Amino acid sequence: ISSQAGCAQGCVFCATGQMGFKRQLTPDEIFEQVSKFRSELAFQEKQQQREEKKRTNGKKPHAVESSKQQKQHGKSKRLSNIVFMGMGEPLANYRNVVKAIRRIQSELGIGYRRITVSTVGIVPNIYKLANDLPQVKLAVSLHCATDEERSALLPANSRYGGLEQLMESLRYYIDTVGRRVTLEWALIEGENDTPETAHALGKLIQKWLPSKGKINNMVHVNVIPLNPTGGYSGAKPSNRQRVRDFCDILQDKYGVSCTPRVRRGIDIDAGCGQLTTKVLQKEKSEEIVSKKKHFDDDEEMLSNVRKNADEEDTTSAPLQWTISEDAVLWKDDDDEEESIDEDDEDWYYEYRSPEELDEVKRLVKLVEDTARNNRGV
Repeated sequence: ISSQAGCAQGCVFCATGQMGFKRQLTPDEIFEQVSKFRSELAFQEKQQQREEKKRTNGKKPHAVESSKQQKQHGKSKRLSNIVFMGMGEPLANYRNVVKAIRRIQSELGIGYRRITVSTVGIVPNIYKLANDLPQVKLAVSLHCATDEERSALLPANSRYGGLEQLMESLRYYIDTVGRRVTLEWALIEGENDTPETAHALGKLIQKWLPSKGKINNMVHVNVIPLNPTGGYSGAKPSNRQRVRDFCDILQDKYGVSCTPRVRRGIDIDAGCGQLTTKVLQKEKSEEIVSKKKHFDDDEEMLSNVRKNADEEDTTSAPLQWTISEDAVLWKDDDDEEESIDEDDEDWYYEYRSPEELDEVKRLVKLVEDTARNNRGV
């Protein structure tokens, strides 16, 4: 599920990062995502049960699986796990995410241990999460084993103190909650999928998150070949052999469990790192329409300005006007005094928003420039 509209972290391979940050999602908006799909799944499950009942004439033969068996075989329609891996950085919307998680647990009955928060590495809030929600699982988008490479791919790395600060926070998390941390790794062919990179990652884990035995039970690495995005062209996902080689090095040489993940949803741009929104397209269209309307309105206004300027009408009284902090003020006055008294009852007030006042200033400048050019003043 998503925690923000857009994202401010700027990960170069991620479509959400490429679209920029729009706003924080509220606790209700986060909760609603879970509630909606839980209801849909429950409805599908009831439909499935009705169809099964019709097929068996209301009887339950021995061949029909129990709900427990269906869950084990992946056929259950009940919502069981939640991951904050949609749009946005969950730990950059910390308060709202924590409120939503607590509500999900209390109202929907989904346990904390079935909820995973994925972060690019907002270090201060990793410490807070360990203390506030110790049962919630933590996943970290790592992707690189050196500061230079990670800062180039994930700008937030240098913003929060680099890998040293991040790994220290993960060690605190493990020591505090006693739960395993998942490290996420998007494999990019020729960049972060080489044997040398796998060894560098293994040594990084050994240094900061050491295990007591041969197998490191407190760290797990999820690797997934890079998903394509329009703003990160030229990069290719790693092939199967390179994925296997990468995992083999971590498991055989460093005792770190590693799971290759299947790329899902890439056909509808809903895979890992692909989530963006049609809002951008809509905004661009609206901006074009707005500019066209401005142009048409401005042209009509300026044609009148040019006409009046050509007529050299000096008989009408001059218009005095000014712009205050929250309004446009004007009056028709043939008095030659230059001072403008805002307490004068002859003044007309039009209260406007800051955006509208900016537009007034733009139009005034446009009129003045046009009049000056036409009259040679």
